[in-house]
Amino acid sequence: LVITSEGNYTYDVLVIAMGASTNFFNNGNLEKYAFPMKSTVEALQLRHKLIYNFEDALHTETEEELQRLMNVVIVGGGPTGVELSGAIAEMKKYVLPKDYPELDFSKMNIYLLEGTSKTLGSMSEDSSKQSAAYLNSLGVTVLTETLLNDYDGKTVYLNKDKQIPSSLVIWAAGIKG
Repeated sequence: LVITSEGNYTYDVLVIAMGASTNFFNNGNLEKYAFPMKSTVEALQLRHKLIYNFEDALHTETEEELQRLMNVVIVGGGPTGVELSGAIAEMKKYVLPKDYPELDFSKMNIYLLEGTSKTLGSMSEDSSKQSAAYLNSLGVTVLTETLLNDYDGKTVYLNKDKQIPSSLVIWAAGIKG
């Protein structure tokens, strides 16, 4: 029996669903600069940022800044990260060149970072292999056993002393209740 201010309810199975939010693992820079993808509002903000980057790329004066605006980094090789990587890669191939014919989309890089040894780690081995192969065929650079150490809004700092210039990091690597 659950007793509430609205009345009493009997039940056979009780599920308490308090909701979830993004877990940035206490990294303040990620929380400040990266884009989570857990709600409709966040998806709209992400779409706006992606389009804003291409609008800025039309007017940038340096190759370095152009590359930063055209690089997209997705962190987390689970279902959300894999799906986002594929969707953005399909946009790169079919949509964006029509919307921005002035930009050279061969310069656009999409990186998927996964801390473990494979994408879709909670699924079957076949699913993991097929997802990585499919993303590679779309032109996504899948980096496994790669952790994002920090992000300052302009540069992604990885655990292997590598850096990726990017104005857009999508955080799909953590969730908390």
